Amino acid sequence: MKCVLSSIKNDSRNCFFCFIIFLIGDKVICKSLKPYPKVEKLCPNEEYAKLLLEDYAGCTSEDTAIHLYLYQSLILREQNEELSKVLEEISKVEMYHLKLLGETIGALGVKPIFGSPRDEWFIPWNASCVEYTIDLNEMLLADIAREEGAIKKYREHIEAIDDEFIKALLERIIEDELVHLNIFYYFLQNLVVKSISCDR
Repeated sequence: MKCVLSSIKNDSRNCFFCFIIFLIGDKVICKSLKPYPKVEKLCPNEEYAKLLLEDYAGCTSEDTAIHLYLYQSLILREQNEELSKVLEEISKVEMYHLKLLGETIGALGVKPIFGSPRDEWFIPWNASCVEYTIDLNEMLLADIAREEGAIKKYREHIEAIDDEFIKALLERIIEDELVHLNIFYYFLQNLVVKSISCDR
């Protein structure tokens, strides 16, 4: 087993986060090592479910992240095998987040359908939410923006929801998103910046 430890400074929060990538054979684990809280039986709450539907299948959501990172993994398979594998594993982590959120939405008494509510309307998820660039720099910048947007939205929902289990679940998901965010910063600095330096 090979363990790669890296730390990246996130200036917007003025602190350091560390991420660990464990390489076991060809398998890469890109997430926090803390356990996830188990989904509990919850009292029906449509308001909370609507908030979680945004995280589940809005445009800035786990559903979008799965499609985005899988698309990028396929595009980069020949260009950068290492990053391609990491993106594929990150998409699997996001898929597990999707499962946890879907189970929680169901426990709140609402169907975990793929879309998000807007006033009296419901907007189905669609593929236009995915950024389809093939430029490596643009990909990583889009990934960083997506992770930062997701973290911001999760924190807003933690403030709006008065349920300890849901708060704990969203906090745990944020830990994974911070890992992903710092992985993308790492690749941005070590692939894109070095490439620019070599070209000069």
